[in-house]
Amino acid sequence: MNLKDVSAPSVSTKRVRVPRRKSARAKLNEVVTKEVRHLQNAAEHRGDKSSLDHARELTRYVAGALAITSPYNPDGTPRSGGDKAEFWEWLSHMKDLLALRLPYERPRLASITMRDERPEDADQYMTVLEVRARMIKKGIPIDHLVERPLILDHELRDDDDAGEHAGNGHATNGR
Repeated sequence: MNLKDVSAPSVSTKRVRVPRRKSARAKLNEVVTKEVRHLQNAAEHRGDKSSLDHARELTRYVAGALAITSPYNPDGTPRSGGDKAEFWEWLSHMKDLLALRLPYERPRLASITMRDERPEDADQYMTVLEVRARMIKKGIPIDHLVERPLILDHELRDDDDAGEHAGNGHATNGR
């Protein structure tokens, strides 16, 4: 007679993992990834480059041209053999190349755009004295401006909240 231990399990306790089935989307992504990798390898084998690699190579070329045509040494002294006009032309090419490359290398920079300087950007900021001189030339009365040089925002508030700052020039614009 064969006595069997009833307390021991009759089946093995190891869990067998059943592989999950891949979704159609995962299968498609895998196929596309393999195909793209195959096409990139074939292009590299033929000697073709991606547009980003080509742009990197052009950037290195333009950087070399900038170094050759630079009119100044790194310490700021004039350099013989440098050409300012050609240097600025190469710098313009570098700006264009970098503007094309940056959105691919740093996607967050894709929203940055570069534009040429407009005529209104060239105007300098005018000081208060220049504004007054221009007003006098145009015949605009400025007597009220002579009596009271500036009105600051905090001067328009009640004097009650000026407190201890009233005597140190902050609330009265130095008066």
